[in-house]
Amino acid sequence: MGIMGAIGFILVLIFCFEWLRQKELLSPKTTRKYIHIGVAHTWLIAMFYLPELSYAIVPPILFTGVNYWAYRKNIWKSMNLEEEGREWGTIYYPFAMSILMLLCWSDRSSQWQGAIAIFILGYGDGLAALVGQKYKILPFQIGSNNKTLLGSAVMLLSSFLVCYLFFPLAYPGEPGRLEVSLIIALSATIMEAVTPFGLDNLTIPFFVFGILNFDVGSYSYYFLPLGFHFSLGFSLSILIAFTAYRGKSLSKSGAYGATFLGTAMMITSGLYGCLQMFAFFLSSSFFSHFKKKRKEQVNQKFEKGSQRDVVQVFANGGVGLIFSFAFYISGSFDYLVCLAISFAVANADTWATELGVLNSRPPISLRTFQPVDKGTSGAVSFLGIIFSFCGAAFIGLTAVLGLWGTGIIETSSDLILIDLSLVFLWITALGALGSFIDSILGAYGQALYRCSKEGIETEKAFTQGEPNELIRGFRWLNNDLVNLISIISPIVLIHLL
Repeated sequence: MGIMGAIGFILVLIFCFEWLRQKELLSPKTTRKYIHIGVAHTWLIAMFYLPELSYAIVPPILFTGVNYWAYRKNIWKSMNLEEEGREWGTIYYPFAMSILMLLCWSDRSSQWQGAIAIFILGYGDGLAALVGQKYKILPFQIGSNNKTLLGSAVMLLSSFLVCYLFFPLAYPGEPGRLEVSLIIALSATIMEAVTPFGLDNLTIPFFVFGILNFDVGSYSYYFLPLGFHFSLGFSLSILIAFTAYRGKSLSKSGAYGATFLGTAMMITSGLYGCLQMFAFFLSSSFFSHFKKKRKEQVNQKFEKGSQRDVVQVFANGGVGLIFSFAFYISGSFDYLVCLAISFAVANADTWATELGVLNSRPPISLRTFQPVDKGTSGAVSFLGIIFSFCGAAFIGLTAVLGLWGTGIIETSSDLILIDLSLVFLWITALGALGSFIDSILGAYGQALYRCSKEGIETEKAFTQGEPNELIRGFRWLNNDLVNLISIISPIVLIHLL
């Protein structure tokens, strides 16, 4: 009965507001937000009438699928918007509720924590949009988000009241009700303001739930609750990934891959692993777009452009994720160093490639030791070598800061400080070595083709659907595989030594 009650409540809500929209009593934007607020109450229905997770999770999973079908068929217009990306918000909402149920259905206190996250999403985000759209007082823009100061103020107040009212139920007998409510309200308001494309239906509840699970007093590197790691990792990863997608640094598949990678990294190696991943991704994305016009002709040679797809994401970050899992299982410090080395190689190679092509003189081929055209695989330049070391050193620095800042190891003794300096040197040296191995593989093994249309050398096997002529290397050894081998090689080498 509880399942039918929850499903029936949502259906009645949708059909009532659909009727109001069709009668032109309410606009689609308004009906969508009223439904948005109303759906939050299904969490309480589940709490009191569906104590078993296997039953409670049925309605949100069902409506994740139903909303996707409604979006594809363009029905229930009271729930959908024409704005790019925001129509997916109706799918993200029940999906977020499903994941939160998996995380917190074990006890009543956790369920009330989930209720805080869902009701802040429902009432805070919903009322902020309703009030902001109606009065449009003090508008401002963050990226592609058009907001109003009044709407953000409503979000802040609503979030505070939700947390303040539910706090005694989520944390019976615990102090800090006012302080936590203020922190949660401020965090949710910022997340609502900066999150684009309807993704706030994911970032707000997960970020709030993550903060609610964060216990500063018992903070240790990776022994914090799973809810904290998942929520914080997922909300930050999806925010960064889809912002990068909007900025054409990632393809859609790359954005999904980066979201998974960042979330899994946060769960298994915490803030340290995410720091290495984000340092690589943000810096390499910046230099991929740096002086882009000067690199347009050279980019025709590369197999893939500056917009990374899911294969590139895992070719560069998959090895790091494996070592992140290894650290989570064993707790061995060595795996953290290997994780950083993997990203140092990827970063060194990217910096060398993106900035080396700006060298005033043509690069030298490692195969013929003769000058070749810029962008040729297996060629090096003075500027490229310098930035290869700089890229590796950048990751080495973030690794040392991560080890020190997250409290994984004590840094109070001189011995540990010396160890950290050695860690920095090892990561920098092996990162640059991996980049050099990448160049060697590019010179002697990576597939190189002659474009069938323009006659130029390229890493692309096809141009506009037409196969290109293989002129050297192995057809199976493409750029992604070269990246993967070059990342693994220095780590294997250090273990052999």
